[in-house]
Amino acid sequence: MVTFVKGVELATVHYGESSSVFLQNLAQADTAGQSLTYVSAIALTEQEVVAYNEGQFGPSAKAPTVPLAAVYPKEGTLISDNPFVVLNASWVSPEQKAAAADLLAYLLAPAQQAKLQAAGYRDAQGRAAVSSRDLGTIATQPKTVIKPPVGSVLDKLQASWWTVRKPARVLIIVDVSGSMDEQVVPGATKLDLVKAALLAAIDQVGDDDEVGLWSFSDQHQQLVPINRVGAQRAQLKTAVASLQANGGTLLYSTVHDGWDYVSKSADPTHINAVVVMTDGQDNHSPGGALSALTDALAKQPEGAAVRVFTVAYGHDADKSDLGLIAQASRGQAYDASDPTLIRQVFLAVLSNF
Repeated sequence: MVTFVKGVELATVHYGESSSVFLQNLAQADTAGQSLTYVSAIALTEQEVVAYNEGQFGPSAKAPTVPLAAVYPKEGTLISDNPFVVLNASWVSPEQKAAAADLLAYLLAPAQQAKLQAAGYRDAQGRAAVSSRDLGTIATQPKTVIKPPVGSVLDKLQASWWTVRKPARVLIIVDVSGSMDEQVVPGATKLDLVKAALLAAIDQVGDDDEVGLWSFSDQHQQLVPINRVGAQRAQLKTAVASLQANGGTLLYSTVHDGWDYVSKSADPTHINAVVVMTDGQDNHSPGGALSALTDALAKQPEGAAVRVFTVAYGHDADKSDLGLIAQASRGQAYDASDPTLIRQVFLAVLSNF
């Protein structure tokens, strides 16, 4: 079973916090006529299938050229349940219980249940809208429902994740331009917060993942080459601790060179990616560098693409350009406008791997 699951995971494009990232990328691929080369299958709820086929994830809100079709495994399907619960606690007043009962009665009324069905959800009795087949789902399925395992089994399944997941091969690129020396909280600069976030993130990476570290300001510099984390975790932490802020922002050229570096040594058994964090706008790359970068990223073969995940740090980062870079590579752009949230953002980025 472990061997089988590992084989399935090897086909992974990348992981993520939610399936919405995949659906947005799939819609983009569909617009370019490449939807059938992005992913062959993905685990979704019926509601997400309906929403995608209605065009809710596409850039122009149009239905996709190649719609999704729900597959209901003969072995059975898990139900995503959303229970309505009123807590039986001393601090829950009779008035609050009565209000909750009123809300439940309102939600169960035919008009509200019909709205849920129209949005792609099933009603409280598990019935789908009759027209659901037109939007990729089948009202009479699933024929077999699987009950979730007990908590102790789920716990062991989750713990086994590190042994079956597809490992990552990631280059982290950090902006150390002069603006990173700005103090954002008492006693800490932007760069101080980034260092703390990176150190926490490095602790979350598995031994068999491969990570490298670059920094950039007027120029880019390789601090730690991409290698197995188990062999260089201490070296990565030392390099992070030594980062110092100074100089301009050579963003586009650095990302292009970093992506080229990862692409030329990509490992098909790993998720190959670039993560770039910047707090400013490019002021050192030559003219046309952004267009050259996005063109190169967009021309990657779908099955072997090195995706770029961008982090806009602080209020001065160019979110628009960073979004274009991520979109061209079929990666994702993250917003850390509030510098104090950079640790949470970095951990969210890591969820892709």
